[in-house]
Amino acid sequence: MLATSFELDFRLSACVAFVGAKAPYSTISIFDWTQRKLGEVVEKLKSYSLSRDVETKEATGYRYIHYGDIHKQVADMVTHDEQLPNIKAGNYIPIAKGDLVLADASEDYTGIAEPCVVLHTPKDKIIAGLHTIAIRPIDTNPLFLYHLFHTDGFKKFGGHVGTGLKVFGITFTNLAQYDMKAPTLPNKSQSAHSSAILTILSQPPSEKWQD
Repeated sequence: MLATSFELDFRLSACVAFVGAKAPYSTISIFDWTQRKLGEVVEKLKSYSLSRDVETKEATGYRYIHYGDIHKQVADMVTHDEQLPNIKAGNYIPIAKGDLVLADASEDYTGIAEPCVVLHTPKDKIIAGLHTIAIRPIDTNPLFLYHLFHTDGFKKFGGHVGTGLKVFGITFTNLAQYDMKAPTLPNKSQSAHSSAILTILSQPPSEKWQD
């Protein structure tokens, strides 16, 4: 049975982010790779310093993503509104399908810029809350970025630019400086997507893959 379009996009973006971060880019010939800064492929959205005291059990039409819920993976791959807490209504600018929300504070370097991605069209207004950086991909795939933020290379970058002693943080200005190889993959049929995934996974080991 053929996988769904979402499953294929998820698997493909994971392969590209994790294998592409290690492999010699020239060997992954099914993609066009472009050297970019992260700030060139995303735009910064509005975040609000909304702490837990704005939460409510009432259905207000407003929900939020709190950095603590990102670290707990309550907010990770958001596919329906009900994953997120209700908050009191307010004059907020919401985020949308395809946007990512990153935790800008963590008790350790590995948790810096831990990502959450919105994968559905929200019915309620979803707000980026306390200690978050909200971004919108403008020239790349949201799932690719989600997986990229989990790679060892990005974690090392976070450890380098993160600041703080007991609690570590990162700013959008620093985040935007991350050097990345951005892939471009034309629209393909499901069978072509599957073939692309197999091509990536079948790349032979190389010393160049090692950090």
